[in-house]
Amino acid sequence: MRTRLTLSFFLFMFCSHYVSAQEVIDRLVAAIDGEPITLSDLNKFAAEQQGLTKAVPLTDRATQNKYLEDLIAQRLLDKEAQSLNLAVTDADVDAYITEVKKQNSFTDKELTQLLEQKGIPATNYRQEIKKEILKSRIVSTVLRKSINITEADIDNYLAEHTELQAQAGTLNVGQGTFSDEEDAKEIKAQCVDGKKLSSLAPAGYRDLGYVRPEDLREEFQAALEGLSENEVSEVINLDGKYTLLQVLDLSDDGIIQDKDLRDKIRNQLFEKQTKERLGKYIAEELPKKYIIEHF
Repeated sequence: MRTRLTLSFFLFMFCSHYVSAQEVIDRLVAAIDGEPITLSDLNKFAAEQQGLTKAVPLTDRATQNKYLEDLIAQRLLDKEAQSLNLAVTDADVDAYITEVKKQNSFTDKELTQLLEQKGIPATNYRQEIKKEILKSRIVSTVLRKSINITEADIDNYLAEHTELQAQAGTLNVGQGTFSDEEDAKEIKAQCVDGKKLSSLAPAGYRDLGYVRPEDLREEFQAALEGLSENEVSEVINLDGKYTLLQVLDLSDDGIIQDKDLRDKIRNQLFEKQTKERLGKYIAEELPKKYIIEHF
């Protein structure tokens, strides 16, 4: 009876006879349902994760094992996406990048410069975006129905984070900062009918939380005086930077009424649960569906 040679044995025999001593043997390190992961695959993946354009051999065993587990996780997600008929196109990646530029007011040149400063090749950036979109679609298809954030979850979060709790006499203040005075004036004009600075100017926005006006700098105290909920201050000139303040919530009774804050907490808790659920899905559930071998 003929004996079937394993893929790992075949690669070993081939490399032993045909690869010179000066070359790195491209040995098999793992397989998923018989599909091989080679050492060169692992080195290439590690280089991409480090933002390198050229693969560098991994010599430390612990580091090698870490990247191998990450690569296996990625391959498992790819196989699961295929089984669910999920795909990410170049158009999807382009749309994602367009939204990133819009949210941060970046031009193509500014985004390219930022990636260069961080040492991230454009091809690596697109690959990472593709992976994140794929994860998001798997979450939406398989996991979203098992993730639910209740009002009680938000109340518990607020109880644990006392810095977010309103005290009588405090205001929840949002701050928008602009480099151009005309831009600030234009945004102020748009802040009508309860529209929020956070949605109109997200790039320069931050939530100051619940504060006592008397604890703020004098310019802010004066700007906030007399404002009611959702009202926006006049433009404040601070050393060439232009600021708008918006009262998000008046808490004379010490009760948090700000829906935006609760929505923000809801999103944070959802992201946390999603990350935990996805991690469990990759570590515990997917390995039961596919045969993983280490060599």
